[in-house]
Amino acid sequence: MSQMKTPGVYVQEIAPVQPILGLPTAVTAFVGRTGHGPAGVAAPVDGQAAFEAAYGPADRAYPLTLAVADFFANGGEAAVIVRLPGDATTQASLDSALAALKQTPFNILYLSPDQIEGDVPVFARETAAAFVVEREAMMILEAPAAWATAKIDEMTVDALGYFSEPQLSRMACYVSRLLDESGPRPSGGAVAGIWARTDRKDGVWTAPAGIRADFASGVPQRFLTDSDNAALSARGLNALRSFPGHDAVIWGVRTLSWVSDTFRYVPVRRLVDHIEDSVEGGLAWAVTEPPSPALFVTVQAQVSAFLTEIWKAGGLMGAKAAESFYVVCDMSNNGPYIGQGVLRVDMGLAVQHPAEFVPVSVLVEVAAT
Repeated sequence: MSQMKTPGVYVQEIAPVQPILGLPTAVTAFVGRTGHGPAGVAAPVDGQAAFEAAYGPADRAYPLTLAVADFFANGGEAAVIVRLPGDATTQASLDSALAALKQTPFNILYLSPDQIEGDVPVFARETAAAFVVEREAMMILEAPAAWATAKIDEMTVDALGYFSEPQLSRMACYVSRLLDESGPRPSGGAVAGIWARTDRKDGVWTAPAGIRADFASGVPQRFLTDSDNAALSARGLNALRSFPGHDAVIWGVRTLSWVSDTFRYVPVRRLVDHIEDSVEGGLAWAVTEPPSPALFVTVQAQVSAFLTEIWKAGGLMGAKAAESFYVVCDMSNNGPYIGQGVLRVDMGLAVQHPAEFVPVSVLVEVAAT
């Protein structure tokens, strides 16, 4: 609160605030058909047993159930399920499912094919792509079933649908699906689980690929060579590979973007999202504080402390903190917002090279003056 000491001179006192805590990074929303369970609602589940209790066991008639099982088997811990009613994905059922997710926190979206050897409809991919931009989330795309035998030259981003550049930077696709003793199965759920496992073990900034990113079971549906891998990567597609001692591993960290030098890579996109979300959430306490020099200093120190911890853990590049990030929260960037109940925090993040900063801005609610 403000206390008047002499006419025209005030001291703004701000109570001590808690450090910014990193928010979850790999809560995965699964949308698709199941044999039973609540339809059209977003239901959190924290393990395979909880999923089966509500939606039934893994069943090849419902590929979503296999994807969820693989998610938990490969390291996933938190999922949100939205069951689609009926025998096929429709625009109406998908719109209803995404509406159910609007108030539910999640980081990754996965749409399941209706049939084990079917595809997610193009309209569904395109609708969901717009949704993940709105929610600042990622989407893992299931590779088309035909890519199990298609020529490498036929595997293109254009075959997946029409997407804008902001949408492409939030999508990743892996070639191909998995194969088990019963036949093909989706790979997207397992990939999401490996993302979650990598985040937990090594940080969201770590590439979920290579030998560390091996699958709990199954093998890639098709064998890919180094030249196949290179051709796919050049188009923004990731490979699932087999190597001696590793039946199936992720071998690529590309988003579908081909324009953005920064957001061509899954861990970079996800790290920036994580920082934005965590800073915004961590500054919720400021809602009762009016803009002031004291507030600016407190916020800048709080955000800097959070980014310093990420830098120390290896998430930001640079031999010293000054090379890895900057934070601006003062009248230079907040002057236009005075009286509007908004606080602006500008950050520069060295996500790939020291002192090469990706600009990020966060707007949080504060007391209007």
